[in-house]
Amino acid sequence: MPTYKRVPGPAWVQLPLANLPILGTQFVWSAEMAFVSPYLLELGLTRAHMALVMLAAPFSGLIVQPIIGESLIPLSPLVTGAEVLLIISSLSGALADSSTSRWGRRRPFMLGGSVLCILSLMMLSYAKEISAWITGEDNHASSLGLTRAIAVVAVYCIDFTLNAATAAARALAIDVLPTELQSSSGAWASRMVGAGGIIGFYSGTAALPKLFPALGTSQIAIMSFLASIALLITQFFTSICVIESVHTSTAPRHSLKSHRRFWLFERFAAARRSLRSLPHEVKSVAENAQCAIQFFSWMGWFPAMFFGTVWIGDIYINEALRLGDPRSVTDPTLRAEGTRIGSRAMFYGALLTFVTSILLPYFVKNPDLRARGMESLSLGAEEGSGAVRSAPPPRGFKFTIGLSLCWQLAHITFGLLLLATGFVTSVRAATAIFALQGLCSATTHWVPFAIIATAAHKDAFKTMGPNEEYLAGNLPREQEYLLDSSASERYPPEFAGDAPNRAGYP
Repeated sequence: MPTYKRVPGPAWVQLPLANLPILGTQFVWSAEMAFVSPYLLELGLTRAHMALVMLAAPFSGLIVQPIIGESLIPLSPLVTGAEVLLIISSLSGALADSSTSRWGRRRPFMLGGSVLCILSLMMLSYAKEISAWITGEDNHASSLGLTRAIAVVAVYCIDFTLNAATAAARALAIDVLPTELQSSSGAWASRMVGAGGIIGFYSGTAALPKLFPALGTSQIAIMSFLASIALLITQFFTSICVIESVHTSTAPRHSLKSHRRFWLFERFAAARRSLRSLPHEVKSVAENAQCAIQFFSWMGWFPAMFFGTVWIGDIYINEALRLGDPRSVTDPTLRAEGTRIGSRAMFYGALLTFVTSILLPYFVKNPDLRARGMESLSLGAEEGSGAVRSAPPPRGFKFTIGLSLCWQLAHITFGLLLLATGFVTSVRAATAIFALQGLCSATTHWVPFAIIATAAHKDAFKTMGPNEEYLAGNLPREQEYLLDSSASERYPPEFAGDAPNRAGYP
């Protein structure tokens, strides 16, 4: 039974291998964001009711991720925007952190969540068939209410199980990689998020029932099948290759029962201690409106993510009818075309997010750290060995802006793009809006973490002895990873809200 942890191979193999599961989970998130909303509307749900269903994504991220990995707790306030939500989400405890399974602490949750997510995807895709089998009626119209109920339950199951797999996958990379590779791991996690989103949205632009008739008769059924295969392959491949250490409890056996009995109170106390032990600089940044900014920012992002394909589909249908298309507004083929057009727009946005996340840090300066002679900790890029070096602007580009200004411009741009949706009547303009949102998305998923990490660096530098060398490894584990991720080449992994948010996406 292994008591050590490692990823086989050299660094250039370890990094993508440890973060490969994130590609699979992001593929599923992309399929959900692009096709679940149109599918629920097709089943007859109103848009108001559909909004209630989509609460599953942020709600599941708020609850599940702190359960699966305690090391993710310090990042939660960046997304929830409220200390009380952090405490509530932590009451369930970090189950994975206390797991004594011989398979390790993360892999059982990652694989279990993935398998349950695949079953939930099949439940959603074949809600009509399941409903007909239960009622014994072939007429889908007579069992439409049951079909809707099955689909809604499936959406919630998908979000909860996928959040479990996502949180476990991110925590696994933190656990098994050495400290010197953590910053590069953050970059690779972001690349996997971008690649998963690009592949997922691009797959949805094709008429899949025509290309793969043997896999199903609907777009969502085939997308669910492809997403399930991607999720299964990525999760199992990494699980087989990675070796986790086995956690052994140090508590006496006779005390385990009472320990489990009061674990709720222990998790509450641990959450409070985590909040109180935050460095002063980090706490001051979080309290000075950053959490409120994140809260209201995501009030704009979630509707854009989950209603994007529906909105573009409506514009496509109206434009087609204006141009003399003989089909009616309720024609399913016309609606399917609109959904694919919406998926294409989200693909452009994901592509621009990926490119922006790679280039943006070269144009953002960090004067506070450089003024203290800490250039090596600036917002930089990774060398081939995995180390982090300073990232000067590319040759020929001398213009740089500050982190806060960059974040402000992203919010202003995103707000203007949302306002512009009220005046758009063409598919091209709607596609351009969603593509440009990719610029804002890259900033939203990177700058807040970089600001917090900068504050943590400053706090650590202040407490350093006169002859002491500044090392991120001297910090507590959670702070160490937060700092390392800010120095990564790209926008850091969006742990919290990973949900669709995630970041990676949306």
